[in-house]
Amino acid sequence: MMSEMNSLEEIRSNLERLFKDPILNILLKNSNLTEIQLETLIIEFLLEISQSEKINYTLKGLIRPKKVTRGSFHRTLQQAKKNIISALFTILLLFYLGSLDESFLNDFKLLAERLKEYLSLPKTMNSRISKKAFKDLEEELLSGFKRFLEVKTRV
Repeated sequence: MMSEMNSLEEIRSNLERLFKDPILNILLKNSNLTEIQLETLIIEFLLEISQSEKINYTLKGLIRPKKVTRGSFHRTLQQAKKNIISALFTILLLFYLGSLDESFLNDFKLLAERLKEYLSLPKTMNSRISKKAFKDLEEELLSGFKRFLEVKTRV
């Protein structure tokens, strides 16, 4: 039980650190998820991959900074999943109507690849060159996000 509690505290600590990430914050701000929904999804995901035993919603609700009931945690998780599915169908709908074209998808894929590269870089680097490369990539991503915010559709 003690190691489980340490693990839960570690997840809570990682959540706090994650929500200080400027890239995460711009993505969240422009997504159709609330901060609480994203927090709930992250808790669900982290506990699914890190625990050998299934952890109940009551315990998951206690990990959130503002502790919630089991029912509230489950409801928020379902809302988040529904919003994700809805966002994907919205993109498909816009492709179907012809208001998004192949270049949008190519730009999206490139930005996703750069995000993957960003995530693979260690956050604490010693050399000035590494810190500069990290900062440059962060700036490139922020610029890419701004371009996506300006995407015009034909609808």
